[in-house]
Amino acid sequence: MKDDYMEELARAYNKELRGAENPEIEGAINIVNEQIYLLSRLNSGRKIVGYILSIKEYVKSTLGHNKTPSRRSLPREGDIARIISLELELLSILDNLKEPFIPKILEYENRVLALLCYLGK
Repeated sequence: MKDDYMEELARAYNKELRGAENPEIEGAINIVNEQIYLLSRLNSGRKIVGYILSIKEYVKSTLGHNKTPSRRSLPREGDIARIISLELELLSILDNLKEPFIPKILEYENRVLALLCYLGK
């Protein structure tokens, strides 16, 4: 364990208590975290799931994730319908953001949605 781990964790929780600087981006990151969790539990289509996970990790890092855990309580089911529902929620958040990198993220997320629909057959 790193020496400054507790200090880093305390800063993250202090920031959480003060509120996010950009709540829309934090909300998008939380959705991506939940999707990553659910996707990692899937047993079907391992190559496609692996590719989707790599896109999700890229999107999370582009949005500015800083190693703080998701606040969402993660459900036990790993249902594709739940992942697609989260994807639609994420797309609606991203549509309202005006950051310069959002169009590229939307391109990747559209690819993810197409692959998720393939897995949901």
